[in-house]
Amino acid sequence: MLAMEMGAVRALKWIAVGLCVYLANWPRMILGALALTAFYCLLMALGGGLPLFPFLSAPSPGDMRGGEIPPVLIAVLIVLSFTVGTMLYLGYQYYILKLVRKQRPSVYDLLYPFRRPLAVIAVTLVYYLAVGAGLLFLVVPGVILAMTYIFADIILIDRNLRLTEALQKSVEVTRGYRLSLLLLVLFFLVLNAALDFLRKSADKTAWETVIILSSGFVITPWSYAATMGAYEDLLGETFSPTEALPQTAPPLPPV
Repeated sequence: MLAMEMGAVRALKWIAVGLCVYLANWPRMILGALALTAFYCLLMALGGGLPLFPFLSAPSPGDMRGGEIPPVLIAVLIVLSFTVGTMLYLGYQYYILKLVRKQRPSVYDLLYPFRRPLAVIAVTLVYYLAVGAGLLFLVVPGVILAMTYIFADIILIDRNLRLTEALQKSVEVTRGYRLSLLLLVLFFLVLNAALDFLRKSADKTAWETVIILSSGFVITPWSYAATMGAYEDLLGETFSPTEALPQTAPPLPPV
């Protein structure tokens, strides 16, 4: 019971930190979200799926009514979403991490993960395979693995580590705080689910648009800021003050 209460307190702290970061930097956060959307539109255009916008995701097989969407296009969009799309969203995390650190990010930070594309794709693949295997056999191990390696991708590019080092550092950073991280994730899942319910219940298109924009330009940046606030907080507790400092333009390690 005490562990649950302490976990909830810490999760609420990160949520509050994320909200403060958003309120203090909302123009830059929205600018980053708009740039991310633009890059994603370009990605969709390259894959031939721009007519599917504004879904911003690969279509499901159920969308192939009357052969409107060729299976090859679906395969291309899924591959692009998993590779280039993954790096774009990780770049947005890095963009917001700079705001959490009271630094001034640029739109080019969204492309920072593209410096190590193979490593980013590899760590993402390992993450999904580990979590998927855990969820397949028993739900609880999958959830634990998801919280254990939740920072593996951002550590990879932020600390410029190798794949195995990033996974290990994520284990160290999250040790003892996985319940708090789970509560943090659940908070935004419930919030997004509530907004989705309101969107589906909205009778007027205007209200539906407002809800969609609120989700994309308020809730999502807020959730990223809270997660990066948690990362920065735990990073400082795991490493010494010197080690916890972000590195400036370090040489890239081998993939």
